[in-house]
Amino acid sequence: MERLIASPNVKSPERIYIERETAAELHEAMDTLPDRENVYIQYRFGFVDGKDHPLIETAQYSHLTEGRAKSVERSALKLLRQELLFEIPERRTS
Repeated sequence: MERLIASPNVKSPERIYIERETAAELHEAMDTLPDRENVYIQYRFGFVDGKDHPLIETAQYSHLTEGRAKSVERSALKLLRQELLFEIPERRTS
């Protein structure tokens, strides 16, 4: 009987597909970033080693001041948003 009841820890095939598509879209958008922004975002948000890194640590990793790191991050995230909204028109907001 227990085998017939879906475990709450098991993802549905639909959920797995959606997560894979979302990840693929994000990676495509990241590939459009300039190299410095791409490397920064990958390190900052754990694409490199699976863990997020604080702004200060990411700034040191990228050889940037804290202020410059904030600027690079803002710029990169803005570019990512634009790219994702351009690629997926139904996500656009007015």
